[in-house]
Amino acid sequence: MLIVEDLFLLLTDDESGKTYAAGGTTDYALAGSLLLELLLERRVRATIEPKHQGGLLEVVDTTPTGDAIFDHGLSIVAKHDGERLPNVIPPLHIGLRDHLRESLVAKGILCVKESKILGIIPHHAWPAQDTVHEHDIVEKVTNALLSVTEPTERIGALIAALSALGAETMVLEPEAHGVPRKDVRRRASAIADNADWAPADLREGVQLVIGAINTTIMSYTTVPVVPF
Repeated sequence: MLIVEDLFLLLTDDESGKTYAAGGTTDYALAGSLLLELLLERRVRATIEPKHQGGLLEVVDTTPTGDAIFDHGLSIVAKHDGERLPNVIPPLHIGLRDHLRESLVAKGILCVKESKILGIIPHHAWPAQDTVHEHDIVEKVTNALLSVTEPTERIGALIAALSALGAETMVLEPEAHGVPRKDVRRRASAIADNADWAPADLREGVQLVIGAINTTIMSYTTVPVVPF
């Protein structure tokens, strides 16, 4: 499972199959997590841009892997080598949801439900079929946000994307655990900002990509996260 697949599951309602938050912000968070995975897998680098407080993309290896989602990312970044990181995230989301749904259906985690609105308009939904993996991820994210455990590389990356989207409290419900909502957000932000979970030689690049995810989402909208 890729980080972006786990994020998609966390941002999707199990029963209705609908995603949360304004469409563009969710898409950018997903695309950003895919870029983060490409960096963690050492397929790209993020270097400091001297003239701006941001980062530049450097493509290292675009050899296909056979994974449709990962290779989708590789094919996109290959066209944006040398560009600013915030400019790379928007094109990465094109077609990404379709790849995610196809992959998760193939793995038996989601299923496809077809219906017709007013008996005429075709409608598709992708509710959960097997929630075992998602529940495991929720538990690990929750433990990291409650400081029960330190986040692993994958969980740290997930929390960074959730924090950028303002969706960390959708995974950990503060009221259910008796902790203030602001403390959950503060912990998520610290995990994202420090990036201690990333390999030492990639930490600066990871922080640059996380900064680009935040910048891209903030530039799109400031609408709060709500189900729709």
